Amino acid sequence: MDNITHTLVGLTLSRTPLERAGRGTTAALIIASNLPDIDVVMALHGGRAAYLADHRAFTHSVFGIVVLAIVTAALVRSWEHRPRRHTSPEPREPLASWTALIGVSLVGTIGHVLLDLATPYGTRLLSPLSGVWYSVDWMPIIDVYFLAILIGGTAAFLLRRERRRGIAAAVILLSLGYYGLRAASHQAALHELGAELAARGIHPCTADADPSQAALLALYRWPSSAPSGENGSVAAGESSDCLLEAAAIPTFLSPFVWRMVERYADAYELTDLDVRPFGFPGGSSPGTLQDIRFPDSHAPAVARAAQAPDARVFLHFARFPMAHVEEAGGRTAVSWTDARFLGGITRLVPAHPQTSPFRLTVTLDPRGDILSASFGQ
Repeated sequence: MDNITHTLVGLTLSRTPLERAGRGTTAALIIASNLPDIDVVMALHGGRAAYLADHRAFTHSVFGIVVLAIVTAALVRSWEHRPRRHTSPEPREPLASWTALIGVSLVGTIGHVLLDLATPYGTRLLSPLSGVWYSVDWMPIIDVYFLAILIGGTAAFLLRRERRRGIAAAVILLSLGYYGLRAASHQAALHELGAELAARGIHPCTADADPSQAALLALYRWPSSAPSGENGSVAAGESSDCLLEAAAIPTFLSPFVWRMVERYADAYELTDLDVRPFGFPGGSSPGTLQDIRFPDSHAPAVARAAQAPDARVFLHFARFPMAHVEEAGGRTAVSWTDARFLGGITRLVPAHPQTSPFRLTVTLDPRGDILSASFGQ
């Protein structure tokens, strides 16, 4: 999630009984709630490929959060022990102990990773032992409603300092309730998609691909653990139109509207689904979903372009890599777009984006040699 959200979550946690740990608690929680995103510095010297290769890896793993909690505690302790030119005659609150600072910092780093895990971007929880990504797909990267809860709570802290713990408890309860609403809405979207596909005569290639059977707390993972050559293949005897995979991606403007991604052997289909009951404002009428189909090329040039170093990084990051091939002037351009981020921000559009931070283009010469690779176009 965005760092404003992470900061406000840390500030809210600092108004709970955790503040009893002593001086430095607020600073530790705010720093720890943001420190996992220190991996963005990789983009400063390595560009987009380095960013995708390292973002949400070790610093967002079950191992990294412990290291970062210790780092946070050390930073806060060092700051509090710095030489002071002027001292106040008022007695200061005792500094939190090392153990207490590490503990509250760990709360901050764990909270950061859990917030990011709820987004479709996901995190690599077991890095560096494993590069597999995990997510639960409940929340967008920036959620205006969750932000409104946090901002409202922060304003209340400033106005009623003496009631900060009660306000913090209310903010946390409202946040948990909102997450529960998102989880239930996500589940409803997957089940409704499963019913729609069944009505259209489309069946899953495997039991795991059936969206109507998704658990409420499904931990999605990618890249696939299937052996090389099997990932995304259709089993013998199955129709090429059977469903390989489906996902409900959260949208920005409503917790009830989901961008449905259906993956088939040679294409992706996207649709926006509103799970409010029919008859409510914006509710979907059963059987009226309009899919937009995006072809997914498997031409020989795609396999050749996938050997480019930047392509290997992008394809490891991308959950739904959709390939498009164009030939001009004897050259072949192979571009991939991650279908998680396709279709427009506020509404579903039928065209491929010409520029996107989640798009990679690899250019090949007439012999199939790699000439260039560029992100965003």
